[in-house]
Amino acid sequence: MKRVLMGLLIAAVAGFAACAFFPATPKEVDLANADYGPRPENVDAAVNEWMKGYLNDPFSAVVERSGELRKGWWREYKSGDLLLPAGLARTYVVKYGWVLPAKINAKNKFGAYTGFKSYELYFQGEKIVAYKLF
Repeated sequence: MKRVLMGLLIAAVAGFAACAFFPATPKEVDLANADYGPRPENVDAAVNEWMKGYLNDPFSAVVERSGELRKGWWREYKSGDLLLPAGLARTYVVKYGWVLPAKINAKNKFGAYTGFKSYELYFQGEKIVAYKLF
């Protein structure tokens, strides 16, 4: 009986912790009042600069925009605020800026193209600060 109660207690605490550390989507009021910053002017230059630090052969990459640059938001991990072992719980911070959907085809280490992969590139100012690979 004690094991069952202890198991239920652990499950309840874990469920509460998971809900507490994963924020919901920003509300309409937050989106309307958010500071997205200035619209990036040199998007192509920023993408090329980002690819230099991310891809094996950035000069052979083919970039296709799959949508227009738009205002958007993303989540970033907030580090160093929990006294828990790594991976147990993370908190997130919602960031606002500009989002560019794009497809990128680049060469791998063997020199073969990998095929187009869909990305969302997140801008703050003229710099890509985060990305999401789909």
